[in-house]
Amino acid sequence: STDLIDGVKAGIIVAFVIVGIRMLQTKSSVKLWTNEKVLRVELSGDMTFWSFEKINKLKTYIINQKKLKVAIFEFIQLRGIDSSGALHLINLAKELNGNMIKVIFNGLDQQQEKVFQLAEPSGSSYIKTNNEREINTQLELSGIEHRANEMLKHNMAKFLDQYAANAKLLHDILESKPKPHTLVIACADSNISAESLFAVGLGELFVIKNLGNLIPHYDSQQLANETNTIEYALQELKIRNIVICGHAQCKTLKSVIDSSSNDNCNWNKAAKQELQAYVASNNNINLEQLIHANILQQMQNLTTYPLVQELLANKELTICAWFYDIHNLAILEWNGNNFVPITHN
Repeated sequence: STDLIDGVKAGIIVAFVIVGIRMLQTKSSVKLWTNEKVLRVELSGDMTFWSFEKINKLKTYIINQKKLKVAIFEFIQLRGIDSSGALHLINLAKELNGNMIKVIFNGLDQQQEKVFQLAEPSGSSYIKTNNEREINTQLELSGIEHRANEMLKHNMAKFLDQYAANAKLLHDILESKPKPHTLVIACADSNISAESLFAVGLGELFVIKNLGNLIPHYDSQQLANETNTIEYALQELKIRNIVICGHAQCKTLKSVIDSSSNDNCNWNKAAKQELQAYVASNNNINLEQLIHANILQQMQNLTTYPLVQELLANKELTICAWFYDIHNLAILEWNGNNFVPITHN
């Protein structure tokens, strides 16, 4: 409404106001476990010089929990933190340590870690963890009985909070008839979920997990649970894409070639015998080669299903054989001759 110079000045002032408001938006969600020994604090917004009052109120609340042994601070939702904010939290951790309360900082990213290292190079006032498994270890070291349900309740609350901003979307997904686009057949001992690996949302995948990502041969007289589930996925859900995904360092398949293994698990005897015969006929086969062979064998087993045969004949179905290489963070796909890294152009 005036000129360019005044417009730029106004823009800078508004930008400072927005930054100032964000800096004041330190938020915390506090959840005390039912055993009253563990408290989890989920931080969000920005942790800055202006967060001092918020931290003080938090400290008072935590210290008043007389049975408390461990306080876990979650950083995953925290947008930003400066040196003053890190110092506030370190001082809080030191005071809690003085009250015999162990402090855990969970989910620090690299930038946040650098800020804390500058504020306290020794890092002695808190324990850093990256996931629930590491938190479990610290709880056990503190003499707190591990209760998986408590963690599930906490994570469920976080999940619901994430969707609270768009409750209608969550309601639509849960209430509507599921329409997944892909059936994933994966191994039960894989340390990553299919939804996380393929970065998809709710309801996009239909997942079968078992030991060794096995698919039984089709038998009309004795239908296995996997057989029923596969037919349901193809017939009722109309899924037309199947991914059979094995993974590196599969413990299930390692027991097939490891003579020192004490694996007495009664998983699909026919499949295990088939794999042992394959190992016997292929001298010096390593674990990765066996995992690849197993994926292809399950792909072959899938083609014994009448419905699969019909869909393949009509060119209505895609079947992919994938290998998740955990160490190199890569997914390899069978191209008809070899397993090759999947690239996206």
